[in-house]
Amino acid sequence: MVTHKLLLDVGANDGLHTLLKLRLVHAWGSYGLKDPSLIFNYCTLWNDEEGTLIQGLAPPNLTDHFSALLQLGNVYFVSGFRVQPPGPVYRSCSHKLAIVLSIDTKFEDVTASSPNFCPEAFEFVPFSSLHSRIRSPSYLTDVVGSVVSVTGLSHTFTTFGDNVRRELVLQNESHMLLDITLWGDIARAVDGEELAFLGRDGVVVLALGSLKVTAATRGGFALSNTPGTRILLEPSSDMADVIRSAITHRGLQLLPRLLLLRIRVRKLLRRSWTCVVLPPSMCVFGDVACCFCCS
Repeated sequence: MVTHKLLLDVGANDGLHTLLKLRLVHAWGSYGLKDPSLIFNYCTLWNDEEGTLIQGLAPPNLTDHFSALLQLGNVYFVSGFRVQPPGPVYRSCSHKLAIVLSIDTKFEDVTASSPNFCPEAFEFVPFSSLHSRIRSPSYLTDVVGSVVSVTGLSHTFTTFGDNVRRELVLQNESHMLLDITLWGDIARAVDGEELAFLGRDGVVVLALGSLKVTAATRGGFALSNTPGTRILLEPSSDMADVIRSAITHRGLQLLPRLLLLRIRVRKLLRRSWTCVVLPPSMCVFGDVACCFCCS
């Protein structure tokens, strides 16, 4: 039997002769701020069978090599890598070390023989703790919540040219609301009209990984996606189940067979939220924000 290490047991002295069994969670190019067309790191995110995450780094000239070699979601025996601190890159997980991949790194695909391998992995941060992430700008953040509203696509001129954006609002089990700005391909992928038909019992739960938390101009914080952001519809984590249960229960108790149209009114100092009850036939899930229960 092949013996491999778990990620919690990986140390700085591990490397070339260490064997890991990992699932490829995500892969992306990490771009430079001055030249957004220049990739300065090929980043990967992996999890082991216990759901522990670790980031992988590779030089940009190996992007095509690994893109052709690796398949998202597949499970591999990985060997022939180095272990070191992540360095000055955005960190998509809390592991203090990263695996550094090279042309000599070996991958053996064992997906077919690993049917029960951990299928998803996130490090969710509670909504109430997100403000503290401003003090750790190098760490990216995972969140999960039920979809309250999704706006239509809009075009915004940024430093790097014209870009599309979309506003997403999530709700946690305590009915606390969270605004997230989605840009580019992620914004195009999150379509409100499609999400409305994909939830369970009128509740659509989304998990978003590797979001950036920044200070807002009027206090508070703002969340937006990064090149490393991944989205999972209807995650199976315990936190997602708690949210789904809490919101479904409240909706059935308070407003059976009714949907709510949420109208957002921004104030200078605080945000106030007004809800108007409408019959389901009048409720759409797109440019008009619509939710199944209200905070």
